Amino acid sequence: MKIHESIENLKATLAKANDMIRLSEKSIDVSINALMQKATPEQLPTIQKQLIDIKRLMVKAKSGENVDAEITIISKTIKDGR
Repeated sequence: MKIHESIENLKATLAKANDMIRLSEKSIDVSINALMQKATPEQLPTIQKQLIDIKRLMVKAKSGENVDAEITIISKTIKDGR
């Protein structure tokens, strides 16, 4: 494979990864909106803190950091209702 072909393959892979990130962000935003609409006033502070954590993780993931462990912790916390 020529260097030019490798670069083109890399560009295509990056474009697909960026598309996946954008779709994930849209899905998260839709879920957040639905969650916020159903939340009670007592639940809002907890949900807002979790949303800040999720957005922070999205920024880290976009920069290429491995956030798997943090996602697992947040998922468990949300599932446990904390």
